[in-house]
Amino acid sequence: YTHRMSRPVHVAFVATECVPFIKVGGLADVTGSLPKALESLGLAVDVIIPFEDGCAQSAPIEDAEPLRVDFGNKTALASVRRTTLPDSKVRVLMIENGRYFQRGGIYVDPSTLTEYPDQAERWFFFQQAALTLLARECPLVDVIHCHEHQTALIPALLEQAYRPRDVFRQTSTALTIHNLGYQGAFPIGSVPGPEMPGHLSHPGGSLEFCGQLNFMKCGILTADAVTVVSPTYANEIQTEEFGYGLDGVVAQRRPDLFGILNGIDETEWNPQNDTRIQARYSAPAPEDKQANRRHLLQTFGLEDGTNRGPILAMVSRIDHHKGFDLVLSILDDLLRSNVRFVLVGMGDAAIASRLEAVAGAHPGKAGLRFAFDNTLAHQVMAGADIFLMPSRYEPCGLTQMYALRYGAVPVVRATGGLADTVEEYNPETREGTGFRFSSYDANDFLHAIERAIDAWSSPDWPRIVRNGMERDFSWNSSAKRYLNVYEHAMKKRRNP
Repeated sequence: YTHRMSRPVHVAFVATECVPFIKVGGLADVTGSLPKALESLGLAVDVIIPFEDGCAQSAPIEDAEPLRVDFGNKTALASVRRTTLPDSKVRVLMIENGRYFQRGGIYVDPSTLTEYPDQAERWFFFQQAALTLLARECPLVDVIHCHEHQTALIPALLEQAYRPRDVFRQTSTALTIHNLGYQGAFPIGSVPGPEMPGHLSHPGGSLEFCGQLNFMKCGILTADAVTVVSPTYANEIQTEEFGYGLDGVVAQRRPDLFGILNGIDETEWNPQNDTRIQARYSAPAPEDKQANRRHLLQTFGLEDGTNRGPILAMVSRIDHHKGFDLVLSILDDLLRSNVRFVLVGMGDAAIASRLEAVAGAHPGKAGLRFAFDNTLAHQVMAGADIFLMPSRYEPCGLTQMYALRYGAVPVVRATGGLADTVEEYNPETREGTGFRFSSYDANDFLHAIERAIDAWSSPDWPRIVRNGMERDFSWNSSAKRYLNVYEHAMKKRRNP
C-alpha cells in the first residue's frame, strides 16, 4: 500500500496502551495487533506510547536521543526508548518522564482508585511530546492515528500549533473511539498555553462541552476521520442512550464516521497451539476440549461427574456496565440447577463481595478468582461450555471472540460489537454461533441462558461449537478497512 509519491504510506499510532508493554484493557490489544496487520499490507507503522513501569521487561529496549517538550507555559525533558513489536518491524517509541508517568497506575492512583489531579496536564504533555517526537523522527508521516481521549487533542494541535509553522502540512489524522463513556472532561483552564487558543474553550468551541474542557469532543470535531470499534456501536453512539451527551456531535461527523470491528491476535488465541491450556484442539476435532473442561473443574475445586450440567463462565472486569446486576439477579437460582459457574476478573469490591456471598451458599458449584490472570483466562475459555457477556453496553468486546474461537458458546446482550459477532443459533437452519437477548432485563438474560443449556444437552451442540470456532476474527479484513479510512483522511487533507 503505497503513497502517491511511491513510498509506503506511513501511519503513526499514538496511544496510552500497547501489548506487550502496557495493558489495562482492549485498547492495548488493538494497538499491539493492528499495526502488525497493517505492516503485512505494506504500510510503514510506528507506535508511540508512554514509558511505564514494566515496559522494559517486555522486550529489548534501546535509548534514543532525549526530547525537549514545550507545552503550555512549561518545558519538560523526556527520555525516549525505542523497540519493535514482537514478530514485526513495527517501531515502538516510548516517552519517559518521571513526573507524569511511572506512577504505579496508568489512569488512576492505585492507592485511592481515583484519577490523578493533574490528569489533563499529563495527557496534554504526552500529546505534545508525541508530536515533538514525530516532528523529529518522521515529519512526513501521512496519518497520525489517535486512540481515545488521551490523544484526541492531536488533530487540533496540528491545526493550531504545527501547520502554521509549516510542520505536518500534509499529515492527516484519524481518531478511534474505543469507549465514548470516557471523554476526558476537565475544568476550563486545565490546558493553558498558545497551542490551544482560548476561543476553543469558549461556549460552543470545539473543546468546550457543558462548561468543561472535553478532549473527546475536540477530537471528534477536528480529526479528518473518526472510527469506532464496531458497526453497531457507530450507530448506537448517535443516540441519547449511548452517546453520553455527545450523540449530536458524533452525528455531525456521520460522513467521516466508520465502524470497524476489532480483530483478535490469532497466534495468541488459538486452541490448536495454546501452551497455556491442558490439551490442544481444533474445530474439526473439538472433543479434546473435554480434557480442558476437567482441568478447569479441578482448578476451581468444583463438582464433577457424568450427570452434571454445563460450565458457565465469565472473564471480565467486574463493573456495573458489564451486566453484573443481571448476573447477581439470577445467579442464586442458576446455581440451584445442575450447572457450575466460574468467574475470573477484578474490579468493583462491592459487586465482588455479593458474588462471594452467593457462591458461598452453593459449595462446589461456583469458583471465583478475583485477579487479572492471562493464563487462567485461556484455561477458562478452553474449559467452559457457555460464556456469559450480559453487558449494558459493549463498544466491541474481544472476550466473546476468544470464547467463540475456543468453543465456549456465548450468551450475550445484543449491543455494540456483541451484536456484530454473535448470531442467535437457529435449530432449523443449524446456523448461528450463540444466544442473544435484547432488553437489559434479568428475565430475558435468564431465558437466553436456558436456551443455551437446552442446546447443550441436544445433538445440535457440537454444530454450535463448530460454527463459532470456524468464524474468522483475524485482523485481516479489518486492517483492509482501515486502509479505506486512511485514504479518506488523506484525500480530505489533499482536497480540503
